[in-house]
Amino acid sequence: MKSKQLKRQFSPWTRRRHRVHLFVLLIYFILPFPPLLHFNCETWQIHFFGTILVPGQFHIIALAIIFLCFSLVVSATFLGKVFCGWICPQNIFLELLEAIQQQVKRRFPSYRKSLYFQRIIDFLFALCISILLAQTFLLYFKAANPIFLAACYGFIVLFFTYDIAILKHNFCKSACPYGLLQHSLTEKDSLHIVYEKRDSHPCQSCHACEKACYVDLDIKKQPQHMDCTLCGACVDACAWVFSKKPTAPLLSFSKGKKSSH
Repeated sequence: MKSKQLKRQFSPWTRRRHRVHLFVLLIYFILPFPPLLHFNCETWQIHFFGTILVPGQFHIIALAIIFLCFSLVVSATFLGKVFCGWICPQNIFLELLEAIQQQVKRRFPSYRKSLYFQRIIDFLFALCISILLAQTFLLYFKAANPIFLAACYGFIVLFFTYDIAILKHNFCKSACPYGLLQHSLTEKDSLHIVYEKRDSHPCQSCHACEKACYVDLDIKKQPQHMDCTLCGACVDACAWVFSKKPTAPLLSFSKGKKSSH
């Protein structure tokens, strides 16, 4: 019990990130229910929190999209890949899949030894999530053409199943447009993880930060790696290791400060 309390105490970034994940998912699954947000394909009206936008007012939606894109650019410049680790739906589901796998591995030793069973779990989880996402997406459209709904449903199920079960973070590295944009906008002063090397209290080579990273990075060697999503899991892991020491952990969030080697 004491160990669990310490883990909760020294995992502030993980707990905050999970709250944001829950908030993002709630928004997606709650918004399509009237009168929050839906598009009436028969009257070509957008219902938004009780306000009805007719075709002549659709420029408001265009301005909102422009503002959203501008906000993403600004966040990428100053906060790096915070969007990827904290808001991106793909990373939310991939982290949830990782948590499920860890629980199954602890309870079923045969699962740890069988790559076949692991792939089955990945596929079933991805399929269930994809169906749920597709069903919810269709709720955003009222009186829509059945062919349009079927096409959207099929695309979402096929794409997200393949993405979550097979592509995983390879999509982020090679195909995600925001990831490429963020990489070009990141500066030296952008938010990143910094590693402070100390001779008095050196790194114990426990690899706790590497084990906590779900994109398999050694953040001590690559503090501004483009695959780092700034989830803070490595910072929490280092804080846990140093929880019984009088000194601060070696990993922390920083802007502008470089890692010492």
